This record gives sequence, structure tokens and C-alpha cells, in this order.
Amino acid sequence: MKNSWAHKINYFHIKIIFIILFFISLTAGLLHAQNKPKTAPQKTTYAINDKPVDKLVFDKLYHSLIEIKGTWHCGETTHGGETGFQGKTKNGTVYEYLMISEKSHNSASIDKVK
Repeated sequence: MKNSWAHKINYFHIKIIFIILFFISLTAGLLHAQNKPKTAPQKTTYAINDKPVDKLVFDKLYHSLIEIKGTWHCGETTHGGETGFQGKTKNGTVYEYLMISEKSHNSASIDKVK
């Protein structure tokens, strides 16, 4: 009997140690997650013919453009990348769309092609 009582105590202590270790690791993980530096969301500016506009005005013109085949391009830059294409509106006006993405700022522009 003495042996089984000692075995129960040791098993009990092992369970307690594992529970304590679990809560310590859980707490450490939560503290680490709280201490991560918060990154600000990237700001995007919009322009049509070099004039600043809001997103709604920009999106209205953007969604009216029909891409001209063979004009789409995409490339990496030192600090991000750029994507663009030329597109026509229903009335035949040709515009060039350009989106430049950088680490801290994005800019989208649509300019009338002369």
C-alpha cells in the first residue's frame, strides 16, 4: 500500500507541474503578442490627370476603363512595385492607369493619354 500511495502523489505532482508549465507558456505567448510593434495601415492616394481625388471618383473612372490589349505591365521597384495598363472609355478616350506600391505608401493614378 505504501508504494501505491507514493505513486499517486508523484503522479499528482507531475500533473500539477505540467499544468503550471502550460499556463506559463500560454501567458508568455500572450505577452509576446501584445508587445509586437503595430504597423500603420498603408495610405493610398488617388489622382486623375495629376489632380488629387477621393477613392469614389477614382473608382468610377477606373471601372469604366476597358483595357487595351497588350498594354498591361507589372514590375518590381527598389521599394515595392508598380502595375498599370492603358484603357479606353466608351466614348473612346484613352487613359493610362498606374498603381505604385511602396512600403509605407501607395498611389494610384489615371492620366489621359495625349
